[in-house]
Amino acid sequence: MSDIHRRGQALVEYSLILSLVAIVLIAVFMALSSRISSMVDALIGVLAENGVHATWIPETPSNPYQTNFEDFQSRIMDYYDNHGSWPSKKSPKNFTSIGLDPADWSDPIDGIIWTPKGNKVNLQNANGDDIQIYVNDLNGNTLHLYDGWKIICPMTDTTCYYKKVEPGNEVDITTIQAVQE
Repeated sequence: MSDIHRRGQALVEYSLILSLVAIVLIAVFMALSSRISSMVDALIGVLAENGVHATWIPETPSNPYQTNFEDFQSRIMDYYDNHGSWPSKKSPKNFTSIGLDPADWSDPIDGIIWTPKGNKVNLQNANGDDIQIYVNDLNGNTLHLYDGWKIICPMTDTTCYYKKVEPGNEVDITTIQAVQE
């Protein structure tokens, strides 16, 4: 038998051994998964008997734009609840009245300038940088937020708007993407 045939035969034998090992590992994992699942169920039962009731909910990664918006929204609504009116629209009171330092928000954050304006928050694409902003409308279409254009998020509405608050301009700010060009 030639050297090439022996190497080919050895390669086939190694492949068969690896396949067998893979099959055994899959079987072991399948057998253990039900055992692990029953052990977790038993642990939950013991905890419940001792008065501990909890549900684990995996944390979903948050969108930084959504997180910033929710912070502004919370601060603006707290101001409204405490004062019966909306915070100032003029700088620097538009930031200081809701407990923020205007200096912290003077530069763009990931290409967006955040500006509270009374009962709304504007997210404006910064002029002259190398970051372009994209957002999806409610139909899933991607819109380009050109330099200087903004997304407007009224506190009295459940959605945000592309360029102008009017029907058909609704966008989902959880889909904002900053693309460096």
